[in-house]
Amino acid sequence: MVTKWEVFQAVPQLEIMVPAFLGLIGNIETTLASRLSTHANIGTLDTWQGLKTIMTGNMLVVQCQASTVGLFAALASLAMSTIKKKTRQTITLDSALMLASGSVITSIIANSILATVISIVIITARKFRINPDNISTPVAASMGDVCSITILAVIMQTLYQWHNRILNISLIVGLIAFAPIFGYFARQNRFTKSVIYTGWTAILGAVIVEQPGGMVMQDSFEKYRKQPSGHSDESNVDFSAFSQQEGTTAGEQFSLLCWPILGFPIKRHERKDGSSVDVGRSASTSLLHGLHLPGAVQV
Repeated sequence: MVTKWEVFQAVPQLEIMVPAFLGLIGNIETTLASRLSTHANIGTLDTWQGLKTIMTGNMLVVQCQASTVGLFAALASLAMSTIKKKTRQTITLDSALMLASGSVITSIIANSILATVISIVIITARKFRINPDNISTPVAASMGDVCSITILAVIMQTLYQWHNRILNISLIVGLIAFAPIFGYFARQNRFTKSVIYTGWTAILGAVIVEQPGGMVMQDSFEKYRKQPSGHSDESNVDFSAFSQQEGTTAGEQFSLLCWPILGFPIKRHERKDGSSVDVGRSASTSLLHGLHLPGAVQV
């Protein structure tokens, strides 16, 4: 069990961060799967140019979100740990820097791996005429927790053993500095220019509402050390994300009918066979991403 590792014993804030951290990984990947599945279903992935542009833009969005939200999760966990006197007394500058740098590194690595796998799954599903809505979210959910907790534990243990304050500061500053660069280039991509502004609500909101779950888990580890660890109840998030993903695709297709009636223009995307497909405005479906937030509440 990873909670028996030295770093988990010395830094209780790490146990508090685990549920929110797993939640943020799941939120980033399920929203990515939702966007890519929608593009697959409306045909914008059928051309090489469309595929390249969409995948590049979404990978930039994922990297921007991963580094920023990874740091936010660490800071939120530190803030929650100040509520209890026992955990508040264990907060030091070195432990805070280690928690922040480890969270950012793990978020970037885990999201890069999962985003690559999800992209391959969706492209393959589209090629074989399988609805990616039915498989991309389960793949993200099944791989996300195991991959994330393994990487998090290894990186945190390594940083704890190295105990290098300058290294931790350099990692935080260096990795966070790339976030606005990724965000800028994602803003230049016509498929992700709105996502870089509107795609943060559910992710940041879920990290906040999952923090009490981390406190409960940390307390349970103290009282019941034999309890299986490293598990976050993500089944509710998976079901809500699956429903939201289906709804997003339906909303995008429905917008193709509604926008012309309201007098708004519809973009057209050329397929490789010479035909074209209409691409509706993303504003009509942006609110659907907020449906993922209630499923993140820990009960």
